[in-house]
Amino acid sequence: MTTFKLSNNTMDEESVLQQKMKRQKKSIQEDADKPKRKRITPEQFCLLTELFQQTDTPSHDLRETLAKKLNMTNREVQVWFQNRRAKVNRVRLQQQEEQIMNSSNNKKVKFNYWSSNTITNNSSSSSSSLTSSPSLPHELIFHPDVTPIDILATAAAYVQQWDENELQRKRKQHQIEQEEQPKKYKSWRPWL
Repeated sequence: MTTFKLSNNTMDEESVLQQKMKRQKKSIQEDADKPKRKRITPEQFCLLTELFQQTDTPSHDLRETLAKKLNMTNREVQVWFQNRRAKVNRVRLQQQEEQIMNSSNNKKVKFNYWSSNTITNNSSSSSSSLTSSPSLPHELIFHPDVTPIDILATAAAYVQQWDENELQRKRKQHQIEQEEQPKKYKSWRPWL
């Protein structure tokens, strides 16, 4: 009975290997059947770029006349314009991210776990202290230049300040209770 299982497993493994080999052969054949990527000439690039500066979405007729002039197909011109629009959008997003990073570098959050949280802006200094009463500065939370790390740092300082305030309140309450209670004598003779 055990030999049957072994032979069964061996057959399964062989069939799996054969299937993998067939898939690999198919993918190699498909790659060979694909046409090679066409590169555009510098002259074609110049004409396409000039038209792109005029309009980034040319009509079908405009693409057709340009394709004839450049010895390309309409579809190739269309794909070139799609790729160029995607590149422009990608560059625009990168520039926006850099601007956000630069503006967030101008705004620095400094906090001290033991005393207070101070926000310093290079252009105009505004500070928010948590020592008197713990409250999160709303201008920090809803400001577009503030990163999530800044918010977490502010929240951590807030929680720590709240804990310290609560401990001080309990100490004061305990002192008041101690002062109000009559003194207890340790001796069994209270007159001494």
